[in-house]
Amino acid sequence: MTEAANCFIYYKLPTGCDTAALEEQVRSFQVEIARLSAVQGSLHRRLDGAPTWMEVYPGVSDRPAFEALLARLSAGLPQPRQTEWFVEM
Repeated sequence: MTEAANCFIYYKLPTGCDTAALEEQVRSFQVEIARLSAVQGSLHRRLDGAPTWMEVYPGVSDRPAFEALLARLSAGLPQPRQTEWFVEM
């Protein structure tokens, strides 16, 4: 059995983007991810005001399936998206 991991995805916002529209798009994306995987994500922004956002998906038990789902549904979201995985110590 594979250990559950936490997925962190971060990216810089496109110059001049409509942040309200992008936030709505990311939150809709996260609703669909939760519906299809039962993993509830959260959205964060850098505290220092840099145009960087992070999506956090805790407790992912099937990493390959979750990565495939992310790849399939992330069209239209800011690219590149840097993905990192962590497990609790």
